[in-house]
Amino acid sequence: MNYINKTFAILILFWVALPGTSLSQSWDYEKYPDLPFTINHLDAEITINETGSVEGDLLYSITFRDNEVDSLIFHADGIEILNTVVDAESKNFYIENESLIIYLDSLMRKGEEIDLRIQYRSIPLYGLYQTDKGTFWTSNLPASTSHFLPVFDHPRVEFTSEFVITHPSGKTVVANGRIGETEIISVDKELTTFVATRPVTPGGINFAMGQLERVGSTTDSGLRQQLSDESAAVFQRRSDNQIHLYSESSSSDSAEMISIAADAFHRVGEYLNYPYPFRDLNMILLEDNFWETKQYGSGMLYLFQNRGDLERQIRMGVLSQWIGAYIREEQWDDADAINLLKAFVANELFDLNYKTEEAFSPYYNLDDTRVSRWQHFLEKDENVNLNRKVSETVKSIINDNHKILSWNRLSELIYKNSGRNIFGGFQPGEIETESESNYEYLAEMNWNEAEGTVQINFESLGEPITELVTIRVSEITFQDERDHELTFTGRTDAIVLNVSSGIENLKLYVGSRDDIILNEEKPFQFWIYQLQNEDDPQRRKEAAMALSGFPDNPDLQLALTDLMNGETVPEVYAEILRSLASITMGASGTNQIFMDRASDRQPKIVRLAAIEGLAYYRDNDVVISSLRSIINQTDDSEIRKAAIRSLYEVTEPEAFRNITEGLITRESALDEVPLMLSLLARHGEVEAAVQFSETFLNEGFPYGVRNEVLKLVIEYDNSRIGWENRLPVLLSDRDPRIRYQAVTALGKVGESARTEFIRSRLAEELDERVRRALENV
Repeated sequence: MNYINKTFAILILFWVALPGTSLSQSWDYEKYPDLPFTINHLDAEITINETGSVEGDLLYSITFRDNEVDSLIFHADGIEILNTVVDAESKNFYIENESLIIYLDSLMRKGEEIDLRIQYRSIPLYGLYQTDKGTFWTSNLPASTSHFLPVFDHPRVEFTSEFVITHPSGKTVVANGRIGETEIISVDKELTTFVATRPVTPGGINFAMGQLERVGSTTDSGLRQQLSDESAAVFQRRSDNQIHLYSESSSSDSAEMISIAADAFHRVGEYLNYPYPFRDLNMILLEDNFWETKQYGSGMLYLFQNRGDLERQIRMGVLSQWIGAYIREEQWDDADAINLLKAFVANELFDLNYKTEEAFSPYYNLDDTRVSRWQHFLEKDENVNLNRKVSETVKSIINDNHKILSWNRLSELIYKNSGRNIFGGFQPGEIETESESNYEYLAEMNWNEAEGTVQINFESLGEPITELVTIRVSEITFQDERDHELTFTGRTDAIVLNVSSGIENLKLYVGSRDDIILNEEKPFQFWIYQLQNEDDPQRRKEAAMALSGFPDNPDLQLALTDLMNGETVPEVYAEILRSLASITMGASGTNQIFMDRASDRQPKIVRLAAIEGLAYYRDNDVVISSLRSIINQTDDSEIRKAAIRSLYEVTEPEAFRNITEGLITRESALDEVPLMLSLLARHGEVEAAVQFSETFLNEGFPYGVRNEVLKLVIEYDNSRIGWENRLPVLLSDRDPRIRYQAVTALGKVGESARTEFIRSRLAEELDERVRRALENV
């Protein structure tokens, strides 16, 4: 082996060894596929049914790139092909390894053109999600498009398109391109057209269908007036690209979201000096991300409320239209060239928080967390040279039409421009976040009234401080207020102050330092005085909380009751109420105090404290009735959860089971079902909790509910037969997160059943995260 080839082989081995950068994976797109034809255009007539099934009549315009081509190969995973026609003549076809192979009557020559018609139907089991609100939407995971559209599903393919979509009346459809006409064709059917006059790749083809409302658009003149002058100018003409925002529910901040998108749209296009590469940008706001890691397609952008930080989602999603959808990776496993460019431009244009949440392998490579790590990596001082090399290359990449970009290709371009070798690659590490370093101390005050002293004992509750800390002590007497200054340090320290015989309270002030936390413990008289006389509500609140530590004081109940009458700050009032509850402990005749303050006439924070206080009145029928009324009547989830917890405390197991059985059927209490079932199981009613759970494991309920209920069933149900009946449904659930979690229950079935479950699921499972979980059982 000569030196050059040997060096190249070493580089390849090194590259394969890098985590997340291997050259090929079974779940990934094929590198350099055999592709002797070009798809120029697709005319598609698609019917999307209420159940999410798809029927289609497609017409592809194809040009051959090579001679002697005798067949066409399209990907059609799980699709039923009804007919194939080439230039008006039916052709024989067959399915092999989830590919559609179409025979041609003669050998085709380079440059020849044909029209290929495919009629099909599909019930996609992969790549199509359905939210609990009924919205269907398509995934951007590798090779997912070929589950609802027979196509050569690969990033090297791109074509213009016109989709004529028939869908149920009253439902809105969103797809790639510009929306055209919408037509009512029958009582229960409508037709909507989308035209993409600029090429999109199959992996970038998306659709969403459901009760979607267009809540904002740059075509809205009133909304456009709220944009900056530079942004508004980009969307003025009818022929300009436009941005539209759709949502499952009305969005009060839709104008702000459009404004952020428009600003990012303008900035990215201007910085890269390249026009928006698609037609319009259609953004869809959904509540749940369904574990999707790549939120963007070609002119499509999904936004997920459960992922938070919508500004980052929007800005990075808009940037991804240029670098991610237009310039794209060939394989997910070799996506870091795209991630690096995206991170560089994001650092240049935006000031965004990093995304640091965990993401599962292998789809992690195209999650925004990966881009965040690259952003952090590039901002380090030692990587200034890499920044400069990328800066010199990024604009030429997009303007020179390098649409498929691997790390090796990026390295070649950087080497050509700078002569610098980055072929070995880099691995951005974890994002280093600066944690706040606080020093927390207990400051215990011991008052010796006879000697006229107060000893303050400082004890570190964590890492001790090693330098002197100066604090101001305010001594309050019935006549005046005077200050002392003292210092402490180390794990423990003690200071003795001489004080007046008429002392009423001592208050500690750390001064200008905000990294010292003092938790004061002081005599009962000091706290009472502070609650009665302090102007600062926060210090009154601290006093109210501290007084719960004196349950044996005979005067405390009367004092707290009196102080409530004069307190006007809800936060302080709530803490007085909590302290009162902790010292009365459900005493006979005191429940009315809490029931009165649990009414909806009170501020929420007071209601919560009162409802918590009712938890002491075990077996009190009046309290039980009051809590049930609160649960049934409130629209506030936090109030309802507090009432459910108190109801659990005051009822016997059988009574709580009967109440729970009635409550879980109420739609208004759906979000609280996991809590109720968990408390029911904790009450010893495990069988009932598991039985009630079965309903909420079904598709159609929100993921948050299903997920928590499934955790409960896994924890409490060890029935082999129960799991053997339950697992076939859970392991084939539409939501990959449910399938993934269900894998953990395979240990609860017999060995032969477990082996068969794993074998049958591996034959059908297409989400690599779930596959890996199955393989590791």
